[in-house]
Amino acid sequence: MNKKILVLVFSLVLLASIFYMTNLISVKADSVVVVSSSAFIDSSGDYQIVGEVLNTGSGTVDNVQITANYYDSHNNLVDTQSDYALLNYMQPNAKSPFEITENAGTIVPQISTYTLQVSSESSSIIEQGLVIISNSSSTDSSGNFNIDGQIQNVGTVASSNNEVYVTCYNSSGTVVDVGTAYTDTDPIAPSSTSTFEISITDLSQVPLIASYFLTAQSSDYALVSANSVVSPTQTPLSTTTSTPVTPEFPPITVIALFMTMLLLSTITFAVRKRKIGKK
Repeated sequence: MNKKILVLVFSLVLLASIFYMTNLISVKADSVVVVSSSAFIDSSGDYQIVGEVLNTGSGTVDNVQITANYYDSHNNLVDTQSDYALLNYMQPNAKSPFEITENAGTIVPQISTYTLQVSSESSSIIEQGLVIISNSSSTDSSGNFNIDGQIQNVGTVASSNNEVYVTCYNSSGTVVDVGTAYTDTDPIAPSSTSTFEISITDLSQVPLIASYFLTAQSSDYALVSANSVVSPTQTPLSTTTSTPVTPEFPPITVIALFMTMLLLSTITFAVRKRKIGKK
């Protein structure tokens, strides 16, 4: 076999191997998954998808984008909308609520089902420095579901743009609504506290709320990971249990690597044989 042809084949197989390994790394790095979602039409007539994503990976991520594809009853795609998880940064094992809104009046009546896709980017680690120290919930005379609480800055610098997020679940553990609010004091000085209040105002969803989950973040700090607050009636979801991700090589990558090694051995043998024949 011509030596140049062998070198060309070897180079192509090597490039293919690198491509598949790079693809493997990118898939494993994007480890944020949707653990629960539901949809409803709100009081304004908008189609709302609410849900929760979980970072199952070992590194911090940001720019977590959730894309919704809407389909009609004949499974035809009628629209696509995207939005970001409410947490800007997601540490390993962190959960974040999200909400995607479809407000096109001509599209909403057509929607029968939807699918969700998630993308994210690797990020530097965000320091932990916020602790939710108390919370309680009640329903007011207007039917709104309100959560009041206190949050503390346990870090060493002032914490700015402090925001608290709530994910609300029904009795089966499915997300039925989400909400967010800034703290009453901002910035929060080191060792100081601030109150907050989050209101869920869609009256069709309030009667469904059986439990909730609180988290928080600021421009300077994430919530101390052990402090994510679950209301006493929270039903644990088996899908939110994080399992360390062990990289798995797809068969095609293994085959490509094997072929590379085989071709390298063949080329070496052919070159040596050619040298012997010239002597």
